[in-house]
Amino acid sequence: MPDDVRTPSQRDMTLAQWAEKRNISVPTAHKIINAGLGPEVFQVPGIRGNHVTPAADLRWEKKMYALRKSKEVKHAAAQRRKNAEQAGRIAAESPLHVSKTGKPKRGRPPGPSLPNVVRRLPR
Repeated sequence: MPDDVRTPSQRDMTLAQWAEKRNISVPTAHKIINAGLGPEVFQVPGIRGNHVTPAADLRWEKKMYALRKSKEVKHAAAQRRKNAEQAGRIAAESPLHVSKTGKPKRGRPPGPSLPNVVRRLPR
């Protein structure tokens, strides 16, 4: 057995395997890579698809950890919370908001009224 045999955790991963490891979908992995935030990918000559090395995965993990701690990300998260709060207030002020439509009436739904007289059928 050759000495360069690598364990599964040391082998290169396809993009689908990497996405599964990171618990994201493959289309999301492509979006991350296209945005310039993904790991370094390479193509093996003669084989379709992109591959990610364990070293590239580790570098990506460190980069994401550093990005998560950056001031810009914290500011963007605070801005999203502020915008969501404002949108909620505006929606609650709308006359069409669920809290202002009133309670549904219980019982039989309105329909055509029936005559009070019972009609007798001829014998």
